[in-house]
Amino acid sequence: MSTSSADKFDKLSTLPPDSIFHLAQKAKAATGPKADLIIGAYRDEHGRPYPLKTVRKAEQRLLDMNLDYEYLPIAGYKPFIDEATKIIYADTVAPDHLVAVQTLSGTGAVALGAKLLTHVYDPVTTPIYLSNPTWPNHHAILPAAGWKDIRSYSYYDPETMSLDFEGMKKDIHTAPNGSIFVLHQCAHNPTGVDPTHAQWEEIADLMLAKKHQVFFDSAYQGYASGSLDEDAFAARLFVKKGIQFLLAQSFSKNMGLYNERIGTLSVVLHNPEKAAAVKTHLELLIRANYSNPPAHGARLVHLVLSDKELRKEWEAELADMAGRIRTMRRTVYNELKRLETPGSWEHVINQIGMFSFLGLTKEQCQYCQDHNVFITLTGRANMAGLTHDTALMLVKTVDEAVRTV
Repeated sequence: MSTSSADKFDKLSTLPPDSIFHLAQKAKAATGPKADLIIGAYRDEHGRPYPLKTVRKAEQRLLDMNLDYEYLPIAGYKPFIDEATKIIYADTVAPDHLVAVQTLSGTGAVALGAKLLTHVYDPVTTPIYLSNPTWPNHHAILPAAGWKDIRSYSYYDPETMSLDFEGMKKDIHTAPNGSIFVLHQCAHNPTGVDPTHAQWEEIADLMLAKKHQVFFDSAYQGYASGSLDEDAFAARLFVKKGIQFLLAQSFSKNMGLYNERIGTLSVVLHNPEKAAAVKTHLELLIRANYSNPPAHGARLVHLVLSDKELRKEWEAELADMAGRIRTMRRTVYNELKRLETPGSWEHVINQIGMFSFLGLTKEQCQYCQDHNVFITLTGRANMAGLTHDTALMLVKTVDEAVRTV
């Protein structure tokens, strides 16, 4: 090999690993009793991975169907896309005002949407706003798509451990007209704090008044409250308000299809005459990136959503999963109260969805990690990963951290 070509790679320096997955590997390698609450994956009451029974049943049916393994169209499996968008929008969007494609789960949908928006807005001069805090990968995806002016809007108040609604409204109002705002559709990651219905109304009106571009990230529908309709409130409200937006949708969590990478990106349009242009831009971006999406997971989701028997079983299973998460939150809260752990802990049961922001300092989080309770240094804990025993371990360690650090 020529040394000149090898020398080019000498310019690359080693970068820090992804913080979440690096910590997850550390947790996995830890020995002895531990609580691994890093990666956002659901566990059953025994702490084991939980493949949904409904999905397993659908998978067996697919095998019996002996479907082909040919390429899907660039935009994906249309029957899946139709059913997927139906559960998020119901009947609020006229078909000619909606463009949707299959994506590589929610991450791929966010990345594809971020890239599409660079064809619509100037990525150098247009500000794009993320909540403070937000899912860490948002901060990696947007620069990779070409965005330069990435800002934060107020969201979480660490003093009250609740939504900083006044700060959020102020930041939306003072942002330059026509800015882009990434909003968490439900079960905000990492805080577990969502706006109320009335607050969503105000947010929608502000977005309209300021002519902002909204980009929803919807990774947890049905997984937050246990109700698909309740968890779709924000998106449906924005449609009814006449707001044009993008929405990234994932089936990793609510169907346990983490490794199948199944999602959609949809665009709600004012002008149906632009649908064809949006669709072709999306298809060309997909073609240049990964050519076309995987079939198996899309067929699974379609079968579950379209078969009445499977759909009913899935919704019941989803409600049970959401219920178990609420039970774990209540266990943590009750034990913290029983131990009279200093501080107010109502936020643990007021937050919703997979994650809880525990309200600990960085040093207290480090104490937890040092004692085999693996949460992030921001205090984010995966409540869906708890069992009764690990919930008690979490509480004991948090109590010690709060009293000693």
